[in-house]
Formats: sequence, structure tokens, C-alpha cells
Amino acid sequence: MPITTEQIQKIEQKISAYISKLRRYEYVFKNNDNATDAELEEIITLYEKIRKVQNALAHAKAEIVSANPKILEKHQSSGQVVDITEQTEQLISLFKTGKDPYDNSNDSDAVSHNDVDQGSLGDCYFMAAVAAVAKANPQAIKNLIDGPDEKGNYQVKLYVNKNKTEYFSWRNYEMVRISPEFLVNSSGKPIYAGLGDGELWVMLLEKAYAILRGKHKYGKAEDDYQGIAGGSGEEAIEALTGEEAHQFIIKTLSKENMIDKIRTALDENKPITTTTPSKYTDAQKETMQQKGISLYASHVYYILNIDDNTILLRNPHNNSSNTGRSFSMKIDHYRSYFVALSRT
Repeated sequence: MPITTEQIQKIEQKISAYISKLRRYEYVFKNNDNATDAELEEIITLYEKIRKVQNALAHAKAEIVSANPKILEKHQSSGQVVDITEQTEQLISLFKTGKDPYDNSNDSDAVSHNDVDQGSLGDCYFMAAVAAVAKANPQAIKNLIDGPDEKGNYQVKLYVNKNKTEYFSWRNYEMVRISPEFLVNSSGKPIYAGLGDGELWVMLLEKAYAILRGKHKYGKAEDDYQGIAGGSGEEAIEALTGEEAHQFIIKTLSKENMIDKIRTALDENKPITTTTPSKYTDAQKETMQQKGISLYASHVYYILNIDDNTILLRNPHNNSSNTGRSFSMKIDHYRSYFVALSRT
């Protein structure tokens, strides 16, 4: 479980008491003619160890970003900032089992990929990765979030790139404290990530990512949600898992190799997302329309299953339209209308 500010303060209080006691012993030693150089040296060594602990605590405290509604200030003209847990009529939980309203199936776990509901923000790459991780390893999602504390706040753990580049080099986790305050429209519906079947976990991850990506990629202490609009599937998978992810260009893979990469990821419970091209040609649009295929260009989906002939995908928008439900297509069609896949 991640260390909290309250725990740090308690440790600091214990250290202060220990230092006071050590100073009393130091006074006795220095005024004792029988004190040896080795004994005095031991006191100095203890002080050095204490300083190291204090530095580590200061670093840990600095990495806990306080709950801060400023991330929503730039968007208040679009809606109202509310505490979701107090303002909605739904029974809101961090995690809970529920029902997929679009596929008529029950969640097998309190964390399910069908809880993900991308809102009006262009962060499909992150939402698809969240859903893919939830499908592959629900417990991994649970391990990222702790709370609520006595003030109703949550702590979210994400893996950040210390080199401020988009590509994976070295990621350590960082904690961000999140209040359950989110932007809602006049009907009280969240404008960004939705509540799914009444769960906070997706919204908390999106808010934490908006803060940390702004801090590390753009050098700002806090960022607005628009800072996470646009990105890559592998970047998001790394942020959620801490594992190095790779992008594969579909046209460079044989059909058999592509199927193997997807099937291996699914069999090993690895998250996997897939991306459409920046735009479709008129000929492609016409062909898709004839075949009853409806896809968004420049969009990231996630993969649910594959066999030798068909692939099952889902849109992180997760809405009631045909473009939001789970859908399948022939492998050859998939290879024609998708350009890349990302996985660990």
C-alpha cells in the first residue's frame, strides 16, 4: 500500500523524538571523560542515517500531489465542478460489480473493461489502455488506487517517465492525491470519463494522468485535461503497468505473425490496443459502408479476442451506438482498416 502524507508525518514525529533523545545521549557522551572516539563516531553515524531517512521522507512527500481542483478551472465554462460522490443520485463506489448495459453481460470482477466510458476528451489511447489493462488483469487496476481517506480523497499510483520523453526509458511510480471532484454538464453527467455502472476508478485514473502527464511531459505542476488529448497506446500502457510496451505496424507483419502477437498477449493476460489510420480514403469509406463496418479514424480500440478468421474489438467510448459496443470483423478487414497494435 502506498505511503500517505499522514504516515509520513507520523514517521517525522518519531524521528524528531528520536533526535531529541540522541542529543541527550550525545551531551552525556561528550561530558563523560570515559567516552571513546568510537562511541562519538557512532553518534555521528546515527545522525547521518537519520538525515538519509529524512531526505527519503521529504522526497516521498514531494511526490504526493495534493488534491487540486485547479485542473478543472479552465473548463468551468463548459460545466460545473462537483464532488461526484455527493452530487449524483447514483450509489457511487470505487469498485463494484455491475452489468454491461450494451452487451447484456455481468461483470466477472469489480473491475471490468466495460466500466470504461470515454467522454468528450480525445484521450482514446488512454481510455483504451485502461480498458485493456482492466480486461487483462483487474487486480493490477485495484493496486493503482487507494482510498478514500478520512477526507474523501484517493491516492492514485501511475508510472511516469523521468526523462520527459514519450518513449519508455525508465519509469518509477508516483502518487497523486485526487479529490472526487469532476466536471459535469447541466444534467449532472460527467463530461470526461464516465461513471460506468457507478464506479469512480476510471475517472480517478484519468484525472491523475492529466496531472502527472502535465507535470512530467510538459513541466507544469498541474495541467488541464486537454493536456492528455492525443497520445499513443504504448505510452498509456506503460503509465498504467510500469512495463515497457511496443508498437507494431500491422502492414509490416504477416497475417500469421500478427495473429500470433495478438493471441500471445491475450493468452498471457497482457493489455493490447489497436489504432486506426489518421484518415480513411473515400474508397475505404465506401467499402466499409458496403460491408457494414463503422470505424473512427485516428482512434484507439482494444482487443478482446481473436481466432484464425475473426477479431473481437471494443471502442472505449462504450456508448449505446454501434460504434461503442463490442464488435467483430474478419481478420482481412481488420488488416485493411487498422494500422498498428500496442502491447507489452
